[in-house]
Amino acid sequence: MTIDAQRRFTPTPLEQAYQLQGATIAVATNSQVLLNRLSSVLMPSSRCHGDTLALLWRVVVEPGEEIDVAVDSLSSHRVSQNGLVLVNFGQQNFLALDVDARQGASFVSNNFILNESLFGQYFLPAFSSLVNEFLASRSR
Repeated sequence: MTIDAQRRFTPTPLEQAYQLQGATIAVATNSQVLLNRLSSVLMPSSRCHGDTLALLWRVVVEPGEEIDVAVDSLSSHRVSQNGLVLVNFGQQNFLALDVDARQGASFVSNNFILNESLFGQYFLPAFSSLVNEFLASRSR
């Protein structure tokens, strides 16, 4: 039996669609808390099976070490080239977007989802920035 040390095959059975600028964005995750937080700031949408998705984003929320924001200086970095965009923050959290494939993937510590302040300061701005960049690329 092969061990999946990077947790690439972590199931993301929960899904919610959102309408943004006329496009349907689906988020699949293993965290109901993440969907609840996103639904509080984005417009949830019912998705019919015939609907064309503009973007599918998979977010794996993982257990993480406690973060003391006052002690830990959290930095955020962003790189982009040829339609691939990566944003990382903290030590083991990232959001990646493949504009051409219309897919995003993220691995995020549950601290950045459970803590409302960290969610609003790190995850949500990074996610929003990448989704907006994707939507802008569609109109070019």
